[in-house]
Amino acid sequence: MTTEERLEKLEEDLIRSKRHNRLLLMAAVSIVSAVFLLGASGDVIHDVIRTKELLLVDVNGNTRAMLNLADGQPGLSLFDETGKERAALALLRSGQPMLSLYDRANVLRAVLDLDDSGQPGLSLNDENSKYRVWLSLGLGQPGLILFDENQKGGVTLYLDKSGRPDLWLSDENGKTRASLDLTESGQPALTLDDENGNERASLGATGTTTTDGRKVSYPESSLLLFGQDGKLVWQAP
Repeated sequence: MTTEERLEKLEEDLIRSKRHNRLLLMAAVSIVSAVFLLGASGDVIHDVIRTKELLLVDVNGNTRAMLNLADGQPGLSLFDETGKERAALALLRSGQPMLSLYDRANVLRAVLDLDDSGQPGLSLNDENSKYRVWLSLGLGQPGLILFDENQKGGVTLYLDKSGRPDLWLSDENGKTRASLDLTESGQPALTLDDENGNERASLGATGTTTTDGRKVSYPESSLLLFGQDGKLVWQAP
């Protein structure tokens, strides 16, 4: 599953979880009497309490926490003194846990979850609930993605399976315009691309294919410039 597919799935799960929590909150009033019957007195000790929903209120009667089980999925919601949900811990239908954090305006600002393969991911959102930072262990390898306000261009930093770092810079259309990485021999290489994804410049340990089909490797001090047609137009040394 790609990062974009995982983020789209995460947004769908969040909408479903949010709707579910609203319905549970509407039913919270009926839980107060159940809690009282189970033993409001501090002198009563119950070894086991069996219930589908449990509501905790403060001294003013405001709902501050709700533990529930609906549609077979457990969930815990925490509310501030104004009754706004600030944190939610849920187990999705897929069986994966998800922790959501909200600000005082009830806007989703952070989500920690596991994907279908069990790899963790952390999403940080702005004041419009748009994800701006994504930290994950996709395929077991650490990666960090920074998005702009349109969730398009940004910065991608990750380690490949061999442990070598890669840094990508993308424009507002999400196309990679610059990349910095290490070769198998540990030499750095910088590549610059145009808006069409064509390589236009290469600095460092790199290589190219000549017009007659020969593959040529260059030392780490080389600089190559390419035309719009992809042909080498200048090189040093």
